[in-house]
Amino acid sequence: MSDIKIFAGRANEPLAKAIAAYVEDKIWHDTFERKTVLGVLDDRRNFNDGEIYVRYGENIRGKDVFIVQPTNQPDTHLWELEMMIHTARLASAERITAVIPYLGYSRQDWKDKSRAPVTVSVIARLLWASGVDRVVLLDAHSNVVVGAFAALNVSSDHLWVRPVFVKYLEARQSEWCSSNPLVIVAPDIHAGRLARAYAKNLEAEGIAVIEKTRPNPGEARVLNVVGDVGGKDALIVDDMIDSAKTTSNAAEALRDRGARNIFALAAHGVFSGDALERVENSPIKFLFVTDSIHLPSAVSSKTGKLRIVSVAGLLGEAIFRIHKNQSVSSLFE
Repeated sequence: MSDIKIFAGRANEPLAKAIAAYVEDKIWHDTFERKTVLGVLDDRRNFNDGEIYVRYGENIRGKDVFIVQPTNQPDTHLWELEMMIHTARLASAERITAVIPYLGYSRQDWKDKSRAPVTVSVIARLLWASGVDRVVLLDAHSNVVVGAFAALNVSSDHLWVRPVFVKYLEARQSEWCSSNPLVIVAPDIHAGRLARAYAKNLEAEGIAVIEKTRPNPGEARVLNVVGDVGGKDALIVDDMIDSAKTTSNAAEALRDRGARNIFALAAHGVFSGDALERVENSPIKFLFVTDSIHLPSAVSSKTGKLRIVSVAGLLGEAIFRIHKNQSVSSLFE
C-alpha cells in the first residue's frame, strides 16, 4: 500500500492531530520507522462571500489519504469536507477515506411526515460525487446512514464508542460510582438496544426506558419511566446531545422517581444554544461525551459537570488497520 497521509479539516483539528500522533506511533512500533503522517494544506480560506477554497501543500499522488472532519455546523464543515475530497481526487490520491466522527443531517434518516426529505441520502450522494472511496463513521444515528453509503457502493466502517466509554468508566469507578445499584436508562425506546449493551458491559442491575413525546421539533415531554430506579444510580445513554432538553427532562423524571445519583453519556456533544447551561441546572452529576466534536474552552467551561473522553485512539487504530488492509471487525464490538 502507498504512503499514508492524514489531513485535518477545520472542524476538529485537535482530534485530527491526536489521531495522526497515534498512527505515527503505530507505524514506529510496526516498522521501526519514524514517519510524519499529518499532511499540510497550503491554502485554506473563505472568500468574502463565504466560498471555501482548499489546496494541498504537498504531493499526494498515489497516496492513501484520510480526511478527518466532523460535520457539525454542516453547511460549512460538510462543504469543506466535500472540497477536500474533490481536491484530493484531482490531485491523484490513490484512495480517499473520509473519517467523519460526527455526521450532520444524520437525524434526517427517514421520511417522518409527508413531503419531508431523507437528507442523509443526499449527504451520502454528495460525498460519493466528490470522489470519496470509503467513510469511517462513529456512532451513526441509525443503520440507515450506513445503508445510504452502501447504496452507492461506498465502503464504510461504522465504529462504536461504547468500548471506549466502558474502559473509561471502569478505570474511574471511585470518581462516579457509588455503592448503589446501577440502572442504565434509555431516553427513548429507540435507545433501548444501546442501553442493554451498556448494561451488559457495566454489569448494571437492569435498564429503564423513558417514554416521551415530541410536541415540536427540539422539544421532548416525558410521559413515563418504565423500570425501577428508586434508590439506584442512573446512567442515561444516547448517541448525541443537542439542546439537552431530552436529557435534562429525563434526569428530572428520574430524580422525581427516587433515583440517587444521575449521570448521562453520549457519543456526540452537539450542545446547541443553552444546552450546557441546561445541563448545569439539571440533576445530572456528570455528563460524559467524546471529542468527536471540538468544544472550545469558552463552551465547555459553561458547566463543571462535563467529562470529555477522547476517541483518537479508536479512530487512529481504525485508520492504521484500513491503511494496512487489516480487519477492523474487532473495533465494532
